[in-house]
Amino acid sequence: MFVLDAVASAFDRATAGVTARVAAATWELLHVLGAHRWRDGWETNLDAGWRQYRGSRCTICDVPWEGW
Repeated sequence: MFVLDAVASAFDRATAGVTARVAAATWELLHVLGAHRWRDGWETNLDAGWRQYRGSRCTICDVPWEGW
């Protein structure tokens, strides 16, 4: 019984790793193809008491919008 549990847990670890890599690669491909979600990029530091506009940026990867 112990051997089957070890085999099952090893299989779970292997499939979880593969699943995570496939999901990450799929998301990266979709993101490159235009799955950006844009927002106005205000950066605020409450401790220092300042606020700075950084332009339109993606909410996921924080790349700036290059314009038209």
